[in-house]
Amino acid sequence: MMDFDDYSLLLAATIVTLVALVVGRMLHQRMTHSKAGSSGPRGMSWMEEHMFLSDCFPKEANIRPACNVINCEVFFKDGLPAADKVEKLVKEDLLSFVRFSAVPDVKSHGWKMVDVDLANHIFTYKPVENRRALDAKVDEIVNADLPSDKPLWQVHLLPAATGAEQKDCVVFRCHHTVADGISLVQLLDKVATTPDGKPIKFVNYKAKKAAVQSSILRKIVYNFLYALEWVRSFVSNLRQAQQPLETDYGFDAPLS
Repeated sequence: MMDFDDYSLLLAATIVTLVALVVGRMLHQRMTHSKAGSSGPRGMSWMEEHMFLSDCFPKEANIRPACNVINCEVFFKDGLPAADKVEKLVKEDLLSFVRFSAVPDVKSHGWKMVDVDLANHIFTYKPVENRRALDAKVDEIVNADLPSDKPLWQVHLLPAATGAEQKDCVVFRCHHTVADGISLVQLLDKVATTPDGKPIKFVNYKAKKAAVQSSILRKIVYNFLYALEWVRSFVSNLRQAQQPLETDYGFDAPLS
């Protein structure tokens, strides 16, 4: 078997990295071009489709469709927003996102636009007397399956009764097929407003106060070295598989 020195391995890793960069660039341009020329909403991914079908797990796990729904419970200190304002926000902002105005179409692996009746998605309840009653109601809501023939989201308004210990509550439900946690945070950034109607500004406290913009050349060099290190580590691990686990510095090796 031929034995390669470190310089030969480094040269081979460099060539593989350059080829990977060129091929990756070509594939990225092809994907970008195909998306730019495509019309209509983005289709469902394999995972999104199977989460909708509730067959991601074995049948023995008894996973109900409600387990694939993201539930968000929000408390309002100064009272619930008016129902008409909630409907206005949904009509003007939320429904502009295709997946909130469509139902999954498994046959085409995409989405089918439908007419949205807000009465089937926004629900207002009688004032809730206490926290125990609220917990029971929320438990009932989140354990109910979303109708598959309607867009897979709901808003539940649960006002607190006068003198109740808990605050007014809103439960927002969205199927994981429609959006994941990161997408919902981005959605909140788009549609949420302050009480006076102004856009909310989210502050990232972990971000640097003065972000330094990297030059294109610096990004290229960094990405190249990063990819090169991955290839070098991969080749090194392949070589380790052909060598014994013992080394010259084992416990029974002489000290001199």
